[in-house]
Amino acid sequence: MKKITVNINGVDYNLKGKENEEYLRDIAAYVDEKIKEILAKNPVLSTSQASVLACVNMADELNKLDYKIEEFTKENKGLTSEKTTLFKSIEELKENIDRLKEENEKLNETKDNQLLGLKKDREELLNKNNSIQNKLNNILNEKNTLENTLKLKGKEIEDLKANKKALEEDKRNLNNNLNKLKENENKLIKERDEKNLRISNLNSSLNKKDEDLRNKEKLINLKDKEINESKIREERLKKESLEFKKLKEDEILKLKEAKETELRNLKAIKDNEIKTVKISKENEIKNIKEENNKTIQNIKNENSKNLENLAREYNEKLNNKNAELSKKEKELKDLLNKFNSMEKMYKNEILELNNKNKNLKDTLDQKDYKINVLDKELLESRKEIQNLENEIEVLNNSKASLKDEMDMLKENRDELKEEIKISNGYIKECEENIEKLKVQVKALDYEIDETNKKYEKTINKLNEEKKLNLNLSDKINSLEVELERELNDKNEKIKSIEEEIEKKNSEIEINIKEIEELKKETEKLKKDRNNIFEAGKATRLKLQSYKYKTIDLENKLKEKNIELAVEKSKNQPVLLKKK
Repeated sequence: MKKITVNINGVDYNLKGKENEEYLRDIAAYVDEKIKEILAKNPVLSTSQASVLACVNMADELNKLDYKIEEFTKENKGLTSEKTTLFKSIEELKENIDRLKEENEKLNETKDNQLLGLKKDREELLNKNNSIQNKLNNILNEKNTLENTLKLKGKEIEDLKANKKALEEDKRNLNNNLNKLKENENKLIKERDEKNLRISNLNSSLNKKDEDLRNKEKLINLKDKEINESKIREERLKKESLEFKKLKEDEILKLKEAKETELRNLKAIKDNEIKTVKISKENEIKNIKEENNKTIQNIKNENSKNLENLAREYNEKLNNKNAELSKKEKELKDLLNKFNSMEKMYKNEILELNNKNKNLKDTLDQKDYKINVLDKELLESRKEIQNLENEIEVLNNSKASLKDEMDMLKENRDELKEEIKISNGYIKECEENIEKLKVQVKALDYEIDETNKKYEKTINKLNEEKKLNLNLSDKINSLEVELERELNDKNEKIKSIEEEIEKKNSEIEINIKEIEELKKETEKLKKDRNNIFEAGKATRLKLQSYKYKTIDLENKLKEKNIELAVEKSKNQPVLLKKK
């Protein structure tokens, strides 16, 4: 027990207590102030009355403080219950966070699996796109080769048409030449008849020319020369005919034309020679007659005996000359027969040429038919090529659509990645905010503990003030104000925490909805991928069918080329004529 002396309203009192001296002095000072306040308000009152009123006021304050303490205890109980609910909500939030983490991990796993599946699908689509591109390039190359072959076939057909026209022109020329040959043949026949008449006339004239031996010998020598020249010409004609047979048909026609010109020249030469022979023979006959007359007169004048001898010799010579002339006539007849045989040969060759022309007509008709067939096949192939081009355009459009879909898939994938990153950021922010909330809750717990400690201290102080009934009202008011402020701050913090928790919950719900939408989009993308894969299968089948069609067309073109080559090889000598 401690014992001190205090002064209350000018009177010293001895106080005993277990507390500190300062605490006892403060209580005494508080009582002294209350008594002095009452005396200051009512100076009429005595010290006993003033002390009684002070005790009444202090008892009133103590009752009020007891009421407030009860209210504070109730509020403290509410705060403790709120604290327990907050702890429960924090535990629930922790459980939700753990559950969200697990869901996030599952979503990340599904996301990774979906990304792997999308990557695989993308690689498959890229491979398919590359294969389709390669197939399109092959089809374009095959198309170009077909176009080139069609161009070559078109050129060959044009060449065949030109050859056909040339053959028709050759045919016309051959017909003209045949007509000319027939005309020449008729002329030759006429000339032969004329020559026969001339030869008969010459024979008659030779029979008449028995008067002069010398002049006839000269004439015979001239005829011998002509016959030798004709023999040389015949031998040359024989050699040329042998060479003529050995030559080709185009050279035969050229030689034929040359021979015709040579025959014409020979005929002209023969006509000129016959004319000159006639003129010379007529002149010679005239000269012979004149000379014969002169010789006859001379012979008559000289001697009649010599005339008989000369006549005998002349007759013998005439007989010899007649025999030689008959031999030469036979040789001329042989030449005529050879000429006739040559004419027959020419006729036979003309018939062969006519037959060849008929064969050429038949072959040309066949070629026209084949050309028409090839034109039809070319039209069909062009139509098929146009269909292929249209289908290639459709494939290019589908390829462009596939590229657009690939780009859309890439964009969606990038958007998914960004949204996943954003969701991961939101989740990280939520975790950080939750950790901050945990820190704030811990701080609040610490502050609540401190407030409880302060509250206990205040309660202890109030109990001590109850015991002492001294100047506790101001301190209690200040403590009440501080407690109210602190409680208001704590309530505001709790409200802000609750609002943040609600925001985070709403954000988590939004993220869950976004994740569900992403799942739906991924399912749509999978369906689109399957549709694209099925469309790619259909395009592959179409491409394979068009490949087989192009292969069949190429085989047909090869067969037609072989047939054309065979026909060209068969008709090659006729085509050489053009050269």
